[in-house]
Amino acid sequence: MVVANPVAPAEQMDPAVHSRVLREAISAAESAGVRGKDITPYVLRYFHEHTGGESLRVNVALALQNARLAARIAAAAAGR
Repeated sequence: MVVANPVAPAEQMDPAVHSRVLREAISAAESAGVRGKDITPYVLRYFHEHTGGESLRVNVALALQNARLAARIAAAAAGR
């Protein structure tokens, strides 16, 4: 089973800011020679630094939303 659970619209980062910072992060990673498994932590750190922590707020909101959905799915699967 694959479950998609996007961030609630009220919790999302401004899409224009997200796109800009993502482009910058990828470019910075390439310039710094970051490759393979090091790209994800580099991009996450870059996002945190260049969004004033906004990306962390969004990721926490998504984690909480995912936990709520997982609990509802588990309860439904258990027949409750």
